[in-house]
Parts: sequence; structure tokens; C-alpha cells
Amino acid sequence: MASSNLEKAKKLLRKRQFSSVVKLLEPLLFDFRDSFQYFYTLGLACLYLGDVGGAETYFKKARQIKINDVNLILAQACLFLRKGYVDRALEYCLDALELESDNRYALRFLSRIRKKGDKERMIEWAHDGRIKVFYPPLGLHPSIIPFIITILLLLTAGTIIFANSKSILGLNGNRADISDLNLTYDDRSDLLEKDLSSSVYTYILTKSQVEQSFSKAQTEFQRFNDNAAQLEINRILNSNAAVSVKQKARELMTYLAEPSFDSIKNSFSYTDVSKEPVLYTDCWVLWSGRVSNITVTDTITRCSLLIGYEDMKNIEGIVPLQLPSSILIDPEKPVTVLAKIVFPDGKLTLQGKSVYQSVK
Repeated sequence: MASSNLEKAKKLLRKRQFSSVVKLLEPLLFDFRDSFQYFYTLGLACLYLGDVGGAETYFKKARQIKINDVNLILAQACLFLRKGYVDRALEYCLDALELESDNRYALRFLSRIRKKGDKERMIEWAHDGRIKVFYPPLGLHPSIIPFIITILLLLTAGTIIFANSKSILGLNGNRADISDLNLTYDDRSDLLEKDLSSSVYTYILTKSQVEQSFSKAQTEFQRFNDNAAQLEINRILNSNAAVSVKQKARELMTYLAEPSFDSIKNSFSYTDVSKEPVLYTDCWVLWSGRVSNITVTDTITRCSLLIGYEDMKNIEGIVPLQLPSSILIDPEKPVTVLAKIVFPDGKLTLQGKSVYQSVK
């Protein structure tokens, strides 16, 4: 029964109901005559009430039971501050730091007393209540704990939603979550077409090669190297891989993003593309040269790109280029084009997105 009263007093202390603490504990002096926590709690209540005499009495009793308690020593230092005995308060603070050199309350106490601890100011603060900044902390008021928990839950929920939204939108380091496209056990058990006579395949792959190619496409996607991912997708789509694997490769293709001049990786050469055109379908390239045979309408620009002809010496190849708007391109100046490789009617063509040409 006695211990439950002491716990109740501690809760009242945290609620800042100091008078209730005194009323509850003072009649129980005999029951708690050997309890450090009893006298310390009662002394704190008196200190916060401004009952200096009561606080001194109870703190002395507590000190007789436990002489080296840092919080108690600093509470006694507060009593000296209230009286303007700054030097004595400082001595007690240093005694506390000798016991616990890293005690945060003691360090704050020392910092404040050195900055603000002149006698006149301490006496003034004792009168207007500001002296309480030196008092031992009482912890959070129980009434605000539910509010804090609510705020923390909201922040946690917001963080989770934000993190998931980034994953969904592909804005974090791992881009969009494509785990649903992972090859299942059934997929791995049946990676290849069984009947090769019904179709013509550009690439005849083994089971391990199909699995490696699909895994590489996923990895390159997560690395923001969509061109390399597209290449592996093309390898699978033009191979003897099973229909289920090809379907997942096509789904992965829908996640790929269009590059910009700054973000494009692995811009393949015209020589490589011309050797294995199907492997580079829908890949993006940055090719330079000059243009000829320009036709411009209100909605489209068509021309031929003379690849590698910037210096007007050698032409690596000539490829049709079409741009989805009316763009003025000077055929007398070198040009760099960001374009996707497509094959309308089976002919290598560049579907342009952006054009760079110096104005000089």
C-alpha cells in the first residue's frame, strides 16, 4: 500500500500537482522513514512550490540515506541559488560532475550558472519564477504523451507513405518495384520453347542464358541504365525463350523511361546497330553528323542523317530521321540527335526526340 502511494506521488509530480504530492506523502513519514525516493520526491514538490524550508528539510533527510545522488545534489544547489549563494551552488554542481562527468543535467546547470549566475539576477529570478530553469527536470507531463504519440504515429505513417510513393514512382535509388516480374519456380522450370520448328529465332539461348539475360535486364533497370535493359529484353524477345518469359520481358519494357541528353547511357555506335539491328530495337542513341533532304511540315520534320559527317570527311552511314514537330535544322552545320531506333517497314530509322546544333 505504501509503495503504491509513492508511485502515485511520482505521477502527481509529473503532472505538476505539487500540493497534492505534499498532502499525500507528508502523513506517511513513518512508513517511508528509510526511503530516499520518498524524501527526494517530497523535497522536489516543496522546491517547486517555493517552500524552501520544507525542501531543505526533506533534501537533507534524503542526503543522509544516499549521499552521492547527482540529481539530489543539484536540487540542493538550486536552494543556494534561490538565496543568491551562487558560489555554493557552483560547488555543489562541480561535486555532481565529479560523480558523473557526462551528466547532461549537471552540464546544463553549469553552463547556465556561468552565463547567468550573478547574485542579483538569481534573487530576481527566484522572485519571478525563472529560477525554475535550474530545477531538476520532472519529465513529460502525462497529458501531452498521447498527443506526442499521435504526432509520432502521423509522422511514421507519412514517412511510410512517402517512401512507398517514391518506390511506386521510381524516384528512389531502386526505382519502381518490379519484384512481381521476377521469374517464378514455374518460369524457371520451363524457360525455353519446346518446339523450335514453328518459328525463326535470331538467338538460340540455353536455359542459363535466358535466366541471366532476364536478370541482367532487371539489374540494369534498377541502375537507371534503360538502354542496356532494353538490349537484354530484345535478346529475349528474339530468342527461343518461353512465352511466359517473353511476356514478363515486355512488361518490364513498359517501365523503361525516355532519356535526355544528360541521362542517356550506352549510346550504341552505328556500326554495332547495323550489324545486329533487332538487338537494338527501341534503344536510344546519340548520333552526330549532318542532315540532308530536309522536309518540314507543321507537325513533323523529316531528313536524312549523315552519321559521322561532322567534319565532312567520312560518312559511317545514312539513316532516315524524323522529328515530331517542325524544327529548323541548318544542313551546313554539324548536328547531334537524341533518337530511338525503330524499324518501320523493316528499315532502320531514327525517331528523334531532341536535336542539338550550335548557333555559331
